[in-house]
Amino acid sequence: MPYLPYKDGKIYYEEQGSGGKIFIFVHGNIASLKYWVKLREFLPVDFKCYFLDLPGYGQSDNLPPYNINAFSEAVLHFFDSMNINSCIYVGNSTGGLIGMNTCLKTKKIEKIILVSTVPGKGYPLTDDARAAFNLLMTNRVFLEQIIRNNVLAQFTDEVMIQEFIQDALRATPQGYIELPESLGSTNIIEDLKKINIPALFLHGDEDKVIPLIWIDDTVSSIRGKLIVMKGLGHTPQLVAPQEVARYITNFVRG
Repeated sequence: MPYLPYKDGKIYYEEQGSGGKIFIFVHGNIASLKYWVKLREFLPVDFKCYFLDLPGYGQSDNLPPYNINAFSEAVLHFFDSMNINSCIYVGNSTGGLIGMNTCLKTKKIEKIILVSTVPGKGYPLTDDARAAFNLLMTNRVFLEQIIRNNVLAQFTDEVMIQEFIQDALRATPQGYIELPESLGSTNIIEDLKKINIPALFLHGDEDKVIPLIWIDDTVSSIRGKLIVMKGLGHTPQLVAPQEVARYITNFVRG
């Protein structure tokens, strides 16, 4: 299995396709690269795609700290280690905010695609939200309820749902404590105005995790194109993978 040495451990990744266009896919919190599995079969074979497990998630080692800047550094390390000088970044949820933050640190991202992204001003971490993250860490019933009804709304593959629940259970505990605090304190909304690359936002109008209205100023700041996916929630790449693949392909080749 492909692992990349990083710090005192390793990062797990998978790849597919070949060709001149290189893609980096990054998942969200308490998730893994499996969140792209349905999309992968619809991506063109001439797209060279890398799918990363962030440190502390999936099959990657636990490598603190767990915050947006640290994850950006992991992505940059992947670029350097794989000799990637130009790529298209695709991020889901927290992976989207990581991508935007990484764009502020490198010129190696030529286009960015943000699927149900956390806004550029971060996640509003209220006391209730903080308590919910703590409960997710300690209460499996609540965790499964949130994954089924919020993260994976409309997704019905029970075998995969169980795999996603196991991914969340395996995720580093800091994913429920340290990373939410980072999401709550991160605000790069003004810095996004410095980014001058094409940006595509794909966002479901029924997203219960990141409501559509939350990303308006992010889309405006980065001067991106927003496609609202009707009737879809937080993981459209799982529920409507062929449609998402078509939007990605058209954006890249258009």
